[in-house]
Amino acid sequence: MGQIQQCAITDNVADLMVSKIQKLPPLARELLRLGACLGNQFGINALAWSVDNSLKSVVVGLTPAVTEGLVFPVGPHYKWIGGPGRCRGYQN
Repeated sequence: MGQIQQCAITDNVADLMVSKIQKLPPLARELLRLGACLGNQFGINALAWSVDNSLKSVVVGLTPAVTEGLVFPVGPHYKWIGGPGRCRGYQN
């Protein structure tokens, strides 16, 4: 909870991020929630392991979040677009 409170973002940005996350399919929301727990950048292998799923299904599951501009792939990792998404990812 302390990490959520440390995120200094405006209500408008936070509301936009929450709105985008809530519109995602359940798998994408769950992957983002777990990814947020792993840090500002999270490895696809760690995420696949944490959900006991294949790398391919995790990549496919994250595609809607990439399309919405919440995260972007960087090699074998995904990175949050700024801190606000990560902070809101904890809550959803």
